[in-house]
Amino acid sequence: MYKHAYKKESVSDIEHKYRSCTQHDAALAITNKHYIIGSVDQAGTFSVSASPVVHNTESQARAECARLAGQFPGKIYVMLKLSGGELYPLISKTSW
Repeated sequence: MYKHAYKKESVSDIEHKYRSCTQHDAALAITNKHYIIGSVDQAGTFSVSASPVVHNTESQARAECARLAGQFPGKIYVMLKLSGGELYPLISKTSW
């Protein structure tokens, strides 16, 4: 039997790590022109997950659209190719 040692982390450390990781992953996905999936319901409302899965290839994204369309009939599932974005750095205000 194996024993694993886990480093205890505070909630804020974990939140910061995942927030940073998410932006880093998003930047890589944009640079590599990967895909995410969105949907359009019968009322015409377009939506994308707040934490979308990134698909590396068009065929993977297309397969995921087909899987979701079969699982949730009545919605259109679309592939979105990531091709650019903007990030303005946060500016810390200091008091004098």
